[in-house]
Amino acid sequence: MSNDHRIRNSVIAGLIVAAAVAIAKLFSGVFPVIIAAIGSALAGIFRHLTSSVDVPRGIVYIASLAGGVWAIRRMRRAHKAAAAVAKPAQPDWPEYTQDRFLGVVWRWQYDRDGLPVYLAAFCPFCDMQLRSSEYPGFRFPADLCCDRCDKRWSGKKSWEATQIYVTLEVQRNLRSLAWRHRLTP
Repeated sequence: MSNDHRIRNSVIAGLIVAAAVAIAKLFSGVFPVIIAAIGSALAGIFRHLTSSVDVPRGIVYIASLAGGVWAIRRMRRAHKAAAAVAKPAQPDWPEYTQDRFLGVVWRWQYDRDGLPVYLAAFCPFCDMQLRSSEYPGFRFPADLCCDRCDKRWSGKKSWEATQIYVTLEVQRNLRSLAWRHRLTP
């Protein structure tokens, strides 16, 4: 019978310790400030109670309690604000408007539905917009040409098929969240 009480008492003691640790963890950032505020409040109450002024003690206690609650709320608000400032802002997916595919830099915008539009290829060396050597209506592989530094990229697909490929790559990066690692600074 005494073993049952020992186990029960150990479980209860463990729960009390776990609750105390959880509460201490919750207030760990503001604990020293709270202790200082309580000490200051108690010192003020002691000075007031030992003074020779006739003030109803109930008013003093109510005012001290209200002041303590106000101070704790103020400290928690300041702690939350400091924590919010410390977190770096995460980039949002509409910022992903440039990537490198097929050896060249591609830039685009998004339409209202979040689909990439206005794809344009740029030279990775001089940042000049590239032009396609393909003529409208032809379906042979298109070369991308830089008119500034005379570089060429040989295509394996038509210009239209290349743009579709890049659009699909952008959409895949958005779905897989790979765009977060591919953002240019």
